[in-house]
Amino acid sequence: MFISRLETLRETKGLVFSYETDADSALTRIFWTNADSIRCYALFGDAISFDTTYGTNKYNIKFAPFTGIDNHKKSITFGCVLLDHEDDDSFIWAFQQFLKAMGGKEPNYIISDQDAGIINAIPAVFKKVRHHFFMWHIMKKVTDKVGSTICKETDFLSRLNNVVWSEDLEPEKFEENWAKVISEFSLEENKWLTDKFESAMDQQRHNLKLLEAKSHNSMPETLFGLNWEAHAVKVYTHEVFLDFQEKVKFSVNACSVCTVDTPHQIQ
Repeated sequence: MFISRLETLRETKGLVFSYETDADSALTRIFWTNADSIRCYALFGDAISFDTTYGTNKYNIKFAPFTGIDNHKKSITFGCVLLDHEDDDSFIWAFQQFLKAMGGKEPNYIISDQDAGIINAIPAVFKKVRHHFFMWHIMKKVTDKVGSTICKETDFLSRLNNVVWSEDLEPEKFEENWAKVISEFSLEENKWLTDKFESAMDQQRHNLKLLEAKSHNSMPETLFGLNWEAHAVKVYTHEVFLDFQEKVKFSVNACSVCTVDTPHQIQ
């Protein structure tokens, strides 16, 4: 039996939290976030991950964060939970607290592991969310689902990994290479691989974004020495600025540019 010790989603100095204890006053689950995370979710909460793969502590409570990607292509935490059970009821409670904290705004996508409790809880709480699985969690199951013989006696696993974890493949090329590997090893009828395909596509795109984020930790170089470029590099995120810069370079190459004295310089 769960006993709620505090008003659900009580706010204290910017911290928003909810927790429950059992009949012996032992903590069973807690959700928390803060005002900054809620504001970030309003901007960047279209897709979130819910990762329950972190280890339990000495009290046997599982830690799981809700995370997303911001406009700098960096990971950002929207909230966290500690749960003493990984069952339908616990995950339903966690998702309900998260949704209430975020003002009822649902994400479009949730990425998680393949825990049965999460699979059951998501449609019980969210009405429009599309649920996808972490690619690394899926890949751990390849040998069991495909068979140890093909994995040990052929180069199937290395071939499949080259497709799934490539940082260079565009979606169309990914589909082509995926189909080629499946065909060469006569696995077209393997239902688990067929169901895995959409998750692989989503995770491939997600991994590409994360890898790109690592290469943009310094101020982009300005090329034209103009005031508007210096202004743009300050107000745009790095990725947006680089896209903008490419369009400017194209325009400069296509047009004749000259400096004209004007009474009001653009700031």
